[in-house]
Amino acid sequence: RKEVSPLIKEGPPLVMDEPFFNVWYEGSDIEAIEVKTALSDDYILVILAMIFVHLYLLLHTQSIILGLLGPVIALISVPFTFVLCAVGLGATTVSFANFLALFLIVGFGADVMLVYTDFWDESRNYHTKLAERLNWTYSHSIKTSLTTTGTTALAFLANLASVIRALRQFG
Repeated sequence: RKEVSPLIKEGPPLVMDEPFFNVWYEGSDIEAIEVKTALSDDYILVILAMIFVHLYLLLHTQSIILGLLGPVIALISVPFTFVLCAVGLGATTVSFANFLALFLIVGFGADVMLVYTDFWDESRNYHTKLAERLNWTYSHSIKTSLTTTGTTALAFLANLASVIRALRQFG
């Protein structure tokens, strides 16, 4: 039994006078194969992105705990969110766009971590006591992290108004 999927991926020969073949397909089985193929092809990108984020956080924060566990804590929010959506909203399906959100969640987590660690380092210039430094860090960094997270959330909310289905799902 031959599979059509590899033949479709290869495409027709480069020099042809007439079409090699036309394929029109539809159905959940072929769509499932395409999604699985796209995800499996992107696993290496996920791994490389995670390594880059971990290394950058290790170098920037100079903290093994923040560099290694920060993105992991951000990723823990994914299954928690899916459970909340399933229980609260009855959403029991996961779209392809949801898998792309993993990249964004790690990015958002890293962004917020970098904001707080930079303000923590800067607080050293203004205060010496730990409680005062924490107060200064929180009071200054919350504005920045709310602004960055809020503008990103609004950008995704704007996607909900899109006529393009993939963008709507990504919102």
